[in-house]
Amino acid sequence: MSKRLQLRYVRELKDGRFKYRRVLSGRLARVLRANEYTRALGRTEREVLANYSAIHSEFERLKELAERQSDIESPSEIEAWVASIFEANNLDLHSPGKTDDEQTARDAEADRVEVKYRPYASEDPRELMGHRDRAYVDALRGGWGNVDLPCTVNMAFDLYLKEKRKPDSFLQEKQEKRIGRVKAHLFDVIKVDLPLENVRKSHARKVRDRLIQGRAPGTVRRMINDLKAVFNFAIQEFEIEGKQNPFSKLEIPAPKVTSIDARSPLPDTLIQKIYEELDFGSLYFDVWTTSHHTGAIASEILGLKSKDVRETEAGLAISIEPNEIRGVKQIVRERTIR
Repeated sequence: MSKRLQLRYVRELKDGRFKYRRVLSGRLARVLRANEYTRALGRTEREVLANYSAIHSEFERLKELAERQSDIESPSEIEAWVASIFEANNLDLHSPGKTDDEQTARDAEADRVEVKYRPYASEDPRELMGHRDRAYVDALRGGWGNVDLPCTVNMAFDLYLKEKRKPDSFLQEKQEKRIGRVKAHLFDVIKVDLPLENVRKSHARKVRDRLIQGRAPGTVRRMINDLKAVFNFAIQEFEIEGKQNPFSKLEIPAPKVTSIDARSPLPDTLIQKIYEELDFGSLYFDVWTTSHHTGAIASEILGLKSKDVRETEAGLAISIEPNEIRGVKQIVRERTIR
């Protein structure tokens, strides 16, 4: 390419041809489903000069279309926007149009939106539309009942809690609190009820970084696993084609101690020190003594009832089983201690 022909985004190929090339990223790359945008400009500088302006303008129009596809609009915000447009133009939101004139006007408006995408779509222009334009066109064509909005983060959590509900009320409450905590951390990052397909790996990393603050790696891993389970279930149930779970293969800091070290018995000197520090006959003293001699954890002991303690030939026995005060985390924890 001569010094006279110094145009941005123009590359000369080895065979002498020229092409227009733009590297794509972010929303534009997702809309066009490609990493670069290329167009042939011709073999001579005269052909390049003749074709450059139209091709460059075409790319800028595509870029403008992509920018309309907001990643921060929730379905409720889209519905409110469509409803406001319909109300301002005296259109019926819940039908394809009540009169022939209204139907004609709505078809013309839908065509006006679609025509901006049609030159760049291989088949249906809707494949390039963002959720807002797609919902608007579908509502114009058939009313709001014709609109199929994407699964959102709230919808994913609601479906998970409905379909994966624990069998008893105590475990249900614990499950809702646990899932509610990770959901709150996710919304602290994404801010609004995004479509699930718009939750990115960058969001997942920000959630992880929040969770790491002041928590043990094991706790962080469990919370990330909860988020991963919610997203996996929604991706499967809503059949979101090509969506990768952003919480999969997320790097989490290794624990500072091994699982074996974490389960090592307390030294005798520390056990004796705990007895000395607690007031004899207090609730804490009784819980600690029971735990020391049975191996039961605090939540199991605090849920004990008088009927759970009985005398046997071998001495006192304690039954650990679910009741209305507390559940049992795992089935293997249901046991009798003598």
